[in-house]
Amino acid sequence: MNSKKGSVLLIVLIIITTALAIAMSLSEKNTESYVKTVNLKNLLQANIIATTAASSVAQIIKEDNNKSDSLEDAWAYPFSYNQDNIFVEIKVTPLNSKININNLYDGEEKVIKRVVDSFEKIAEDNDISLTNLHLIADYIDNNTTPMAYGNENDDINYFGRTLTVKNKPLDTFFETFIILDNTSYNKLNKIFTANNGEKKININFASKEVLQYYLPELDTYIDDIIKYRESNVYDDVSEIRKATNIPNDVYQSLVEFISVKSDDFYLRINIDISGKLFYYHSLINRKDGVKLFFKGLNENYF
Repeated sequence: MNSKKGSVLLIVLIIITTALAIAMSLSEKNTESYVKTVNLKNLLQANIIATTAASSVAQIIKEDNNKSDSLEDAWAYPFSYNQDNIFVEIKVTPLNSKININNLYDGEEKVIKRVVDSFEKIAEDNDISLTNLHLIADYIDNNTTPMAYGNENDDINYFGRTLTVKNKPLDTFFETFIILDNTSYNKLNKIFTANNGEKKININFASKEVLQYYLPELDTYIDDIIKYRESNVYDDVSEIRKATNIPNDVYQSLVEFISVKSDDFYLRINIDISGKLFYYHSLINRKDGVKLFFKGLNENYF
């Protein structure tokens, strides 16, 4: 090959290669910009869906004037929507369907005892470390006396994570995750929640485990209580005596701990937009509406 022609060809090849590189770079930048734009659009769309859902559910709950809250209420049915690459799941849970762990902070002595006893029985039945439960109790309560396996004075160091004793109610039950392993957290989250001091359990929603642990006096009657509500609604707490033959002294001792109404609700919203997942969580009060709303993880926060 002629050296002069070879030099020209080499220059041409360099120019072509450079042009291709620039084109590819521009293409990648355009693709990157497109992906960012799509992700932002999806996020904005998810935010709009979630905020609309939260305000709508809050309004439905506010307008619900039934004598009791039960699984027959419109807001109590899990809702799903699927259209045009958008899938939405909405679930509302009355917070007093579980045991309120925040009663460890400022609850009455008899209520605190019920919560602690529930803790310790759950630990015994499910091979959960009692140390972890006592650490949680000392993290929340407002006294300076540590429980048997607890800690009121020093930071809690657990698996490389540090937690300073709060001595205040939990904002969400998810705060306990820093102390617990996944299995223990998931088990306890089915039974405990964190709300604004509610000591009564809604018997239209409470699971068998919640009733067993918080109201052990009802142990021999729980199956009848749950079976009754499969075809009936408890419109008044006294109606549990229709479900089973509870002795009057047992009923009277427990009536202050049971309810058929709820004030606070946990709204969880799962959104899938073209395969991109978003999780939103909201705390709703019947009177005050949406009190807390945030985008979070795929966890139950209350």
